[in-house]
Amino acid sequence: MTKAELEAQVRMLIGHRLKRVAYTKLSYDSWDAYPDLFEDCVLQIVLDTESGDRFFCSWSTETSMDYGVSLGRAPYYETVVLRPAPGPEASDGLHTVDVSERSGWQPFLHDPIVDVRVHWLETTSYEVGQAAMGKWRQGEEVVLSDDLLNGCVSASPQDLEIVFESGRSIMVSAASYNEALDTLQPMMDELVVIFRPEVAARYDVGRPAP
Repeated sequence: MTKAELEAQVRMLIGHRLKRVAYTKLSYDSWDAYPDLFEDCVLQIVLDTESGDRFFCSWSTETSMDYGVSLGRAPYYETVVLRPAPGPEASDGLHTVDVSERSGWQPFLHDPIVDVRVHWLETTSYEVGQAAMGKWRQGEEVVLSDDLLNGCVSASPQDLEIVFESGRSIMVSAASYNEALDTLQPMMDELVVIFRPEVAARYDVGRPAP
């Protein structure tokens, strides 16, 4: 899928009003780890609209070898079984839980969506990304030198911005939180959802398209 095709596809949400939102997550991931910042470790977001349409937002590799964010009508994780809430009885594996009333999405329900924007991130080769990820997971600060980059640059759909008629917006980023460094590592195979602009700015989410 090209950049133009992805940007056209995500705009399918424009004009819709959200009725219900659900997260697909692994059972062992926390559901409320950083409530003052964002909601993280999300594998898939299920968006149900007032018109009866259902959209899925997830991480993917549709536009490059790097992980990015995508949105469409087909689920990335095929089995979508909505549960009312996570609980101790949950078994191992994937669970899709309705978070409409218990997360930051609640104030955005029924507010018309007026725009959906993709924020692209210049990225390097798969091998460079894997090397950087290894350092980051060990708690090291990652500095991509010219020798490491070696001129291999592409673009990845890092962030998705959903803009509502009220003027507010939600940022969805293909990222993972490193609590030790207080940073969001981009190009990851999970999503972080941010509801406040000051938090998005703090973690450099919502970069201008090149």
